[in-house]
Amino acid sequence: MTAYYWFRRLHLWLSLVLALPLLIILLSGLLLLLEPVLQTGLRAPEPLRPEAAQRLQQRMEVLQAEHSGCAVSYLGLSSPLIAQPRLYLRCADGFHSYELAADGSASVLSDGFFNWVLSLHRTLLLGEGGRQLVAISSVLLALSCLLGLLLWLVRGDRVQLSREHLLPQRLLSGKADGLRRWHALSGLYITPLLIVMVITGICWPWRAPLYSLLSAGQLDQPALKTVMAGPVATGMTADAVAAVPDLLALKSRAEALLPGYQLTGIVTPRPPAFNYQLRMVAREGLSLVPQHYLFLHPADLSLLQQVDIWPAPSSEPQASQSAGEQALTSLRFLQYGLHTGFVFGLPGVLLWALALLLTGGLLLVGGIVLWQRRRS
Repeated sequence: MTAYYWFRRLHLWLSLVLALPLLIILLSGLLLLLEPVLQTGLRAPEPLRPEAAQRLQQRMEVLQAEHSGCAVSYLGLSSPLIAQPRLYLRCADGFHSYELAADGSASVLSDGFFNWVLSLHRTLLLGEGGRQLVAISSVLLALSCLLGLLLWLVRGDRVQLSREHLLPQRLLSGKADGLRRWHALSGLYITPLLIVMVITGICWPWRAPLYSLLSAGQLDQPALKTVMAGPVATGMTADAVAAVPDLLALKSRAEALLPGYQLTGIVTPRPPAFNYQLRMVAREGLSLVPQHYLFLHPADLSLLQQVDIWPAPSSEPQASQSAGEQALTSLRFLQYGLHTGFVFGLPGVLLWALALLLTGGLLLVGGIVLWQRRRS
């Protein structure tokens, strides 16, 4: 038996075993891609004006006072991905989340349909075991795609491409094996994109071991924690951090550091680093996710570090990092944008959605081809 035979059998059985969980992951991922399109139309929001910021500040203070002992964990401002600002309070009994309207009113952010879809996508509704199952299924999907590429290369002489259409000649001519040819060519074109989705996806459940692997073991555990938490704000403790951030001061500081960019999110200080993390999106740009992350010291809002997901000049000194730390820091913040395609704007959303549809089609068409062979 040849290597081709074993590659083909392994490709077949991996696809059969993983078909059901993968179809669930693909369908839920497609729905999550479409969520911001349905909610905001991916339109750029109006800049946060001082009077609106003042109303948000007052509402945050009221909500924090209503939840004694709680502190603001994250404030998400209007962006192409969310229509209204969202506030998350960190309390002893968990998180409380609210949607803040333009008039200063607030409503509880309910666990709606898309939150259920997100849980389905991440864990298959099976808890931590489901999270690991999703990660393992994703890795095996990448392996199956690579095996498919090997099969395509072995039989590449039998899949002749039309120079005009970049499609198989026999598919264009309507021969009976067109489904198999479509399966082969679709897999060839979308495999690189699927590999990107898989690598960025498994960086959530397996972040620490993957980061250590990607750094070739050069970063020790303290260095990896720095990558995760950001630079340490010296002299700060939990007691010294304000329960509610000063939105106007943070907004002014962010716009002074990065003119032409809009503040879309604030992560408040927490151990072990106790820094502010500000997320910045270009007012006129393609990306739907932040291109720059500013880490500020809570005491005087001095810049501790600026992380640019794409290379960009910085106006202030940066925290010293090794090349490995810089690469992993950029990967950490680029991860979500690459996993979803949001970093490339609407074209990225459409391309990623097409890749998910084609991947589901690969599984279904592969099953149809197998069924036809069994019948014959």
